[in-house]
Amino acid sequence: MGLVKKMLLASFGVELDDIPATCEITLQNLKWKEVMDKEYQALMHNDTWYLVPQVLIRML
Repeated sequence: MGLVKKMLLASFGVELDDIPATCEITLQNLKWKEVMDKEYQALMHNDTWYLVPQVLIRML
């Protein structure tokens, strides 16, 4: 985990020992959900990346 991510987590009061093991557990924790939402908003605000349509892959 990079320094920026550690600083972001610390700014929300998240201890590194509190990092959930799975995405499902993470989404159940309101503190982690808030951190993820703020990270997403920052990425969108800074035009760092954007969502693209899902590509459907078919088996032939």
